Amino acid sequence: MSVGKKVLSWDTRQIVQYLADSLIESDEFTDEDEAFQAACEDGDIVSLEWESLCWEFGKLLSNVDTIWYIEVSNFGWRALSGDQVLHLDGRDNHEIGQGALREILPETDCTFHVHEYGENGGLAIQNFHHDSPYGREWYYLTPASDAQCEECAKLFLGLENEKVRKFIEEHEVCPECYLWTEYSLEGADGSAEEAIWKLILEIKEARPELLEILERWIGIERRGGGA
Repeated sequence: MSVGKKVLSWDTRQIVQYLADSLIESDEFTDEDEAFQAACEDGDIVSLEWESLCWEFGKLLSNVDTIWYIEVSNFGWRALSGDQVLHLDGRDNHEIGQGALREILPETDCTFHVHEYGENGGLAIQNFHHDSPYGREWYYLTPASDAQCEECAKLFLGLENEKVRKFIEEHEVCPECYLWTEYSLEGADGSAEEAIWKLILEIKEARPELLEILERWIGIERRGGGA
C-alpha cells in the first residue's frame, strides 16, 4: 500500500514560529528574537493547537473503524519493527485522538506528519524525535474490524492471515468457528481426531479452501487415505 497526501502535522517549532511572525506583523514586537522568545513563553497556543490536532486525529480514526492494526518500522535508533492492536477509547474525538497518540508514539517530544494510507481509510505517521531525527520511523495504521471473528472475537492480522480475513469477509466468522458450527463438530461422536478426519472427507471436494485452512488451523499433517 502507498502513502498518500499529508492530512495532519504536529511541529511545535512551526507553531511557535507562526505566533512569533504574528507578533511581528501586529507590531507588538519589532525584534524577531524577542518575538520568538515571547512566543515560546506562551504555552496556551501550543495547548490549543494540541487539543485541535487530537480532535482531528480522533475524528479520522473514529470515522473509519474502532479497531486498528498498527505496524511500526525503523523505530528509534535501533530501527526496530513491531505491531500492536489499538482499540479506540474515549467520550469524544479529542479523548480518542489523544489516547491513540499516547498508545502509538514514544513518550518523548515528537514532530510528526499524518498521511493517508492505502484505499480503506488507513493512515501512516512519519515521526521525528531525538532517537529518529531523520523521519525514518513510520507507523502504518489499517482498520481491523474486518479481521475480527464475530463468534470468538479473535483478530486475524498480518499477511499470514490474509486468507482467513477473506473468509471472515464472506462468512463473518473465522474458519475454525465456521467448521464447529456449520459441521457440528462439537457434538460429533468419538474422538476429536475422528470427527476432524470425518469432516475432511466430507469437505475434501466440496470446499477445498476450507480443507487447507482446517489443516493449518488444527495442525494436522496429511496422511494416506485422508486428504
